[in-house]
Amino acid sequence: MGYADIPKDDVQAFYWWNKAAEQGQAMAQYWEGKCYANGVGVAKDDVKAFDWFKKAAEQNHAEAQLCVGYALYEGLGVSKDYSQAIYWLQKSMANGESKANTYLSAAKKKMQKQETEDKAQYRSKALRGEIKGVFSYDVPEPITKNGILESGDTVSIVGYSHSEGGYRYYALYCDKYAGTYRPSTKIKKLFENEDKIDFRNLPDIDDPDVKLVIQQHKAIVDSIQSIRLAESAKAMAESAKKLIKVYKDNAPFVIADISWDSNSAGGIEVSLSITNCANQTIKYVTFQGYFINAVGDRCQNEIGGGTIWKAKGVGPIGPCPTTIDNCSERMYDCKESYTFDNLTFYSRIARTFRLSSVTVEYTNGRKLTLSGTNLNKHVRY
Repeated sequence: MGYADIPKDDVQAFYWWNKAAEQGQAMAQYWEGKCYANGVGVAKDDVKAFDWFKKAAEQNHAEAQLCVGYALYEGLGVSKDYSQAIYWLQKSMANGESKANTYLSAAKKKMQKQETEDKAQYRSKALRGEIKGVFSYDVPEPITKNGILESGDTVSIVGYSHSEGGYRYYALYCDKYAGTYRPSTKIKKLFENEDKIDFRNLPDIDDPDVKLVIQQHKAIVDSIQSIRLAESAKAMAESAKKLIKVYKDNAPFVIADISWDSNSAGGIEVSLSITNCANQTIKYVTFQGYFINAVGDRCQNEIGGGTIWKAKGVGPIGPCPTTIDNCSERMYDCKESYTFDNLTFYSRIARTFRLSSVTVEYTNGRKLTLSGTNLNKHVRY
């Protein structure tokens, strides 16, 4: 009995091809793919056809490699991929399948066209500012007008170039910066999302359109900077006005930051500060006060006698701000802090310290003393 005596049966043929294919036979896997591709003995299924062609192709079956390349070229059972199509068609040709050459030439032309279209499309997206990069580190030098670029900042990447020396050049912009930036060669990864950016398809940083976009955004950044500077100047002016009012309301001075401490022998060290709220320079300031014990009585000085603690501070202590223009210049010069540690007062039972009078002598010779209720208004314990 010969093959001619066996009745044709596509379903049985598929059954036995499938048996062999499942056991890894490349020829059977190829014919299994053919059955699915043409609907012979089984329902037509391009996805399954591709899967079986791929299994055989990976075992170096030339005709299966041709089928895989063709499927990738046409998008049969798989997404179109001209690059992969070329790969498999070249392998098929190398294994002696001459038919692959026809599709190989077509696939190369298609890929060339697609690459041109992709590059043009990516270029347009870049020039529209749609290619975003997220900084992965703080830019070490202040390259911006509106604050240093920091890790997490998002910028639009408009152009890109790479030199033989390993340097990378980016044309980028955001509300802080617009221009060309070259990071150090030590920075291996400038953006957190570098794997999602197709740098090859970005236009060159010297492209006239890239330069125009950067120039336009520089104008925007300059405008933002001008607005922010104006807002900052306005805010500073408002703060200065409030500060000047505080000085005026607290003239002639404010005593604050009062603290004291005693050593094991009872010697007391006193610290305090004075803010000059007058428009005259203080030459000397004399502080006078007393200590109170646990029952509310004044403490006696265990060495010198008496209950008065007295100390003199030397200036100059500059005048307070009186205008917005001199506010930043004077606000730090009109305050002085003193620590009197010459230990002229000794008491082991002191619990509280109170100032009783403060006398200031100005450089013009004028003297002013505040005490009692008048002094208490100007003391911040």
